[in-house]
Amino acid sequence: MMHGFQVRWGWTRRTALAWALCFFLMWVTGVVLYGLPSQELLDMSSTEQGIRRLSVVLHGVLTWFLCVLSGRGVWAHVPRTWHRRSHMRSWWWGVLSLLALLGLVVTGLVLLYGAEWLHARVSTAHFWFGMIALLVLLTHVSRRKGNKPRIKASTAFQSR
Repeated sequence: MMHGFQVRWGWTRRTALAWALCFFLMWVTGVVLYGLPSQELLDMSSTEQGIRRLSVVLHGVLTWFLCVLSGRGVWAHVPRTWHRRSHMRSWWWGVLSLLALLGLVVTGLVLLYGAEWLHARVSTAHFWFGMIALLVLLTHVSRRKGNKPRIKASTAFQSR
């Protein structure tokens, strides 16, 4: 139960920090995977192969954690803020964040389950969605003076 926590637009501080850490680690492992593509695996040193293998495993495991944290944070956040457009700039950055995350999810699923011939193109798109998502999310959550509403956890999920 979250009753002791203050919630910021549907997020608890712990969930937000865990999500940010998870997203950052996925970003780092994604950069490694993009820099050490599987097509060049035979040409890599054993150290590079080990780093790539570790990055693949971490990226996959972190994906599941990010899904759980997103289910806890994003889906509490979106209905709470969708109709509150008093800060339009932040609202639009939020919409762009959601679209960038959706692009990451779709391209990630194609990389995981799609045909081999798609991987090279989709890998590049997935990488750039990750780069863009990081910048867009940072812009969306940047603190602006006067944009720090807090609500009690017990009211975070009530519809208005």
